[in-house]
Amino acid sequence: MKRFFVFICFLFGLIYSSYSQEVESNKPDYDRIKEAIQDSSSIFFYPQLMARFELSDPTLTEEEYKHLYYGYLFQEDYKPFRISPEEKEMEKYYNKVILSKKDYDKIIQLATSALSKYPFDLRQMNFLAYVYHLKGDETLAMQTANKLNAIREVILSSGNGQTCETAYHVISINDEYDILKFFQLEIKSRGAKAGCDYFSLKKKSDIYFDISQFFATGFKVKK
Repeated sequence: MKRFFVFICFLFGLIYSSYSQEVESNKPDYDRIKEAIQDSSSIFFYPQLMARFELSDPTLTEEEYKHLYYGYLFQEDYKPFRISPEEKEMEKYYNKVILSKKDYDKIIQLATSALSKYPFDLRQMNFLAYVYHLKGDETLAMQTANKLNAIREVILSSGNGQTCETAYHVISINDEYDILKFFQLEIKSRGAKAGCDYFSLKKKSDIYFDISQFFATGFKVKK
Protein backbone atom coordinates (compact mmCIF):
# COMPACT_ATOMS: atom_id res chain seq x y z
CA MET A 1 0.00 0.00 0.00
CA LYS A 2 2.90 2.33 0.68
CA ARG A 3 3.86 2.33 -3.00
CA PHE A 4 0.75 4.15 -4.25
CA PHE A 5 0.59 6.38 -1.15
CA VAL A 6 4.10 7.62 -2.00
CA PHE A 7 3.03 8.20 -5.60
CA ILE A 8 0.18 10.50 -4.57
CA CYS A 9 2.36 12.36 -2.08
CA PHE A 10 5.08 12.83 -4.68
CA LEU A 11 2.52 14.05 -7.19
CA PHE A 12 1.37 16.86 -4.90
CA GLY A 13 4.35 17.35 -2.60
CA LEU A 14 2.13 16.33 0.31
CA ILE A 15 4.42 14.61 2.81
CA TYR A 16 4.29 16.81 5.91
CA SER A 17 6.76 16.67 8.78
CA SER A 18 3.99 17.13 11.35
CA TYR A 19 0.22 17.01 11.40
CA SER A 20 0.03 19.96 13.81
CA GLN A 21 0.38 22.55 11.07
CA GLU A 22 -0.75 26.10 11.73
CA VAL A 23 -3.83 26.14 9.49
CA GLU A 24 -6.95 28.24 9.51
CA SER A 25 -9.67 26.15 11.12
CA ASN A 26 -12.78 25.91 8.99
CA LYS A 27 -15.07 23.84 11.18
CA PRO A 28 -18.07 22.78 9.11
CA ASP A 29 -21.42 24.39 9.86
CA TYR A 30 -23.56 21.32 9.28
CA ASP A 31 -26.91 23.12 9.49
CA ARG A 32 -25.90 25.62 6.81
CA ILE A 33 -24.41 22.91 4.62
CA LYS A 34 -27.60 20.83 4.86
CA GLU A 35 -29.74 23.84 3.97
CA ALA A 36 -27.54 24.83 1.01
CA ILE A 37 -27.29 21.38 -0.59
CA GLN A 38 -31.09 20.96 -0.46
CA ASP A 39 -31.80 24.34 -2.08
CA SER A 40 -32.24 23.85 -5.84
CA SER A 41 -31.43 27.53 -6.42
CA SER A 42 -28.11 27.30 -4.55
CA ILE A 43 -24.74 26.81 -6.22
CA PHE A 44 -24.26 24.04 -3.63
CA PHE A 45 -27.37 22.07 -4.68
CA TYR A 46 -26.15 18.52 -4.14
CA PRO A 47 -27.23 16.75 -7.35
CA GLN A 48 -25.48 19.41 -9.42
CA LEU A 49 -22.33 19.31 -7.30
CA MET A 50 -22.18 15.51 -7.47
CA ALA A 51 -22.61 15.55 -11.25
CA ARG A 52 -19.64 17.91 -11.53
CA PHE A 53 -17.60 15.79 -9.11
CA GLU A 54 -18.26 12.64 -11.14
CA LEU A 55 -17.09 14.48 -14.26
CA SER A 56 -13.90 15.54 -12.42
CA ASP A 57 -14.76 19.21 -13.00
CA PRO A 58 -11.51 21.12 -12.38
CA THR A 59 -13.41 24.33 -11.52
CA LEU A 60 -14.87 22.91 -8.29
CA THR A 61 -13.80 25.18 -5.44
CA GLU A 62 -12.69 24.29 -1.92
CA GLU A 63 -16.07 25.44 -0.60
CA GLU A 64 -17.89 23.26 -3.12
CA TYR A 65 -15.78 20.27 -2.13
CA LYS A 66 -16.63 21.02 1.49
CA HIS A 67 -20.34 20.87 0.67
CA LEU A 68 -19.82 17.69 -1.34
CA TYR A 69 -17.93 15.85 1.39
CA TYR A 70 -19.89 16.93 4.46
CA GLY A 71 -23.14 17.14 2.50
CA TYR A 72 -22.91 13.41 1.88
CA LEU A 73 -23.90 12.94 5.53
CA PHE A 74 -27.42 13.99 4.57
CA GLN A 75 -27.83 11.66 1.58
CA GLU A 76 -30.12 8.65 1.85
CA ASP A 77 -27.38 6.17 0.98
CA TYR A 78 -24.94 7.47 3.61
CA LYS A 79 -23.50 4.51 5.53
CA PRO A 80 -20.30 5.36 7.47
CA PHE A 81 -19.27 1.75 8.06
CA ARG A 82 -20.08 0.26 4.68
CA ILE A 83 -17.76 -2.40 3.25
CA SER A 84 -18.50 -3.18 -0.38
CA PRO A 85 -17.91 -6.57 -2.01
CA GLU A 86 -15.47 -4.80 -4.32
CA GLU A 87 -13.43 -3.57 -1.38
CA LYS A 88 -13.12 -7.11 -0.03
CA GLU A 89 -11.99 -8.36 -3.44
CA MET A 90 -9.46 -5.51 -3.69
CA GLU A 91 -7.57 -6.73 -0.62
CA LYS A 92 -5.60 -9.27 -2.64
CA TYR A 93 -4.35 -6.46 -4.88
CA TYR A 94 -3.44 -4.20 -1.96
CA ASN A 95 -1.28 -6.99 -0.60
CA LYS A 96 0.55 -7.79 -3.83
CA VAL A 97 4.19 -6.72 -3.87
CA ILE A 98 4.14 -6.21 -7.64
CA LEU A 99 1.06 -5.60 -9.76
CA SER A 100 1.04 -7.20 -13.20
CA LYS A 101 -0.37 -5.50 -16.29
CA LYS A 102 -3.27 -7.93 -16.31
CA ASP A 103 -4.25 -6.67 -12.85
CA TYR A 104 -4.76 -3.07 -13.98
CA ASP A 105 -8.13 -3.35 -15.71
CA LYS A 106 -9.59 -5.52 -12.95
CA ILE A 107 -8.47 -3.06 -10.27
CA ILE A 108 -9.91 -0.14 -12.25
CA GLN A 109 -13.20 -2.01 -12.64
CA LEU A 110 -13.44 -2.86 -8.94
CA ALA A 111 -12.37 0.56 -7.67
CA THR A 112 -14.70 2.38 -10.05
CA SER A 113 -17.61 0.18 -8.99
CA ALA A 114 -16.84 0.75 -5.30
CA LEU A 115 -16.65 4.52 -5.83
CA SER A 116 -20.00 4.50 -7.64
CA LYS A 117 -21.50 3.29 -4.34
CA TYR A 118 -19.44 5.50 -2.04
CA PRO A 119 -17.77 8.34 -3.98
CA PHE A 120 -15.54 9.51 -1.10
CA ASP A 121 -13.65 6.28 -0.42
CA LEU A 122 -10.19 7.81 -0.16
CA ARG A 123 -8.39 4.48 -0.14
CA GLN A 124 -10.01 3.40 -3.40
CA MET A 125 -9.30 6.78 -4.99
CA ASN A 126 -5.67 6.56 -3.95
CA PHE A 127 -5.24 3.11 -5.45
CA LEU A 128 -7.19 4.00 -8.58
CA ALA A 129 -5.00 7.04 -9.29
CA TYR A 130 -1.90 4.90 -8.82
CA VAL A 131 -3.11 2.17 -11.21
CA TYR A 132 -4.09 4.73 -13.84
CA HIS A 133 -0.53 6.02 -13.55
CA LEU A 134 0.93 2.53 -13.95
CA LYS A 135 -1.25 1.99 -17.01
CA GLY A 136 0.04 5.21 -18.52
CA ASP A 137 -3.23 7.16 -18.36
CA GLU A 138 -1.87 10.28 -16.71
CA THR A 139 -5.02 12.29 -17.43
CA LEU A 140 -7.26 9.99 -15.36
CA ALA A 141 -4.50 9.56 -12.76
CA MET A 142 -4.32 13.33 -12.29
CA GLN A 143 -8.10 13.79 -12.27
CA THR A 144 -8.55 11.13 -9.59
CA ALA A 145 -5.62 12.40 -7.54
CA ASN A 146 -6.94 15.97 -7.76
CA LYS A 147 -10.26 14.89 -6.25
CA LEU A 148 -8.52 12.88 -3.54
CA ASN A 149 -6.29 15.80 -2.64
CA ALA A 150 -9.20 18.25 -2.56
CA ILE A 151 -11.17 16.05 -0.13
CA ARG A 152 -8.13 15.63 2.13
CA GLU A 153 -7.65 19.38 2.14
CA VAL A 154 -11.27 19.82 3.24
CA ILE A 155 -10.69 17.45 6.15
CA LEU A 156 -7.37 19.02 7.13
CA SER A 157 -8.83 22.54 7.06
CA SER A 158 -11.66 21.54 9.45
CA GLY A 159 -9.39 21.66 12.53
CA ASN A 160 -5.87 20.88 13.74
CA GLY A 161 -6.49 17.45 15.26
CA GLN A 162 -5.02 18.39 18.64
CA THR A 163 -8.15 18.17 20.84
CA CYS A 164 -11.77 17.02 20.62
CA GLU A 165 -12.79 20.66 20.25
CA THR A 166 -10.39 21.23 17.34
CA ALA A 167 -10.58 17.75 15.83
CA TYR A 168 -10.53 16.93 12.13
CA HIS A 169 -14.11 16.36 10.98
CA VAL A 170 -14.64 13.12 9.02
CA ILE A 171 -17.69 11.29 7.70
CA SER A 172 -16.13 7.80 7.81
CA ILE A 173 -13.91 5.90 10.23
CA ASN A 174 -11.83 4.84 7.23
CA ASP A 175 -10.98 8.50 6.63
CA GLU A 176 -9.30 8.62 10.04
CA TYR A 177 -6.88 5.91 8.97
CA ASP A 178 -6.31 7.59 5.63
CA ILE A 179 -5.22 10.79 7.38
CA LEU A 180 -2.95 8.81 9.72
CA LYS A 181 -1.30 7.14 6.70
CA PHE A 182 -1.12 10.50 4.96
CA PHE A 183 0.97 11.90 7.81
CA GLN A 184 2.86 8.58 8.19
CA LEU A 185 1.83 8.36 11.84
CA GLU A 186 2.30 5.16 13.85
CA ILE A 187 -0.59 4.18 16.13
CA LYS A 188 -0.11 2.97 19.70
CA SER A 189 -3.78 2.80 20.67
CA ARG A 190 -7.23 4.07 19.77
CA GLY A 191 -9.88 5.51 22.06
CA ALA A 192 -13.16 7.40 22.02
CA LYS A 193 -14.78 10.27 23.85
CA ALA A 194 -18.19 11.84 23.38
CA GLY A 195 -18.35 12.78 19.73
CA CYS A 196 -14.75 12.06 18.82
CA ASP A 197 -12.17 9.35 18.25
CA TYR A 198 -8.54 9.79 19.22
CA PHE A 199 -5.32 7.94 18.58
CA SER A 200 -2.25 7.75 20.79
CA LEU A 201 0.78 7.87 18.54
CA LYS A 202 4.41 6.88 18.64
CA LYS A 203 6.67 9.95 18.95
CA LYS A 204 3.73 12.36 18.44
CA SER A 205 0.94 13.85 20.53
CA ASP A 206 -2.58 12.39 20.24
CA ILE A 207 -4.66 13.11 17.15
CA TYR A 208 -8.44 13.65 17.30
CA PHE A 209 -11.28 13.16 14.82
CA ASP A 210 -14.80 14.55 15.21
CA ILE A 211 -17.43 11.89 14.38
CA SER A 212 -20.39 13.55 16.11
CA GLN A 213 -22.34 13.88 12.87
CA PHE A 214 -22.47 10.09 12.45
CA PHE A 215 -25.05 10.10 15.22
CA ALA A 216 -26.58 13.53 14.69
CA THR A 217 -27.74 12.41 11.23
CA GLY A 218 -29.53 9.42 12.73
CA PHE A 219 -26.92 6.69 12.35
CA LYS A 220 -27.33 3.97 14.97
CA VAL A 221 -24.69 1.55 16.14
CA LYS A 222 -25.91 -2.04 15.87
CA LYS A 223 -25.74 -3.91 19.17
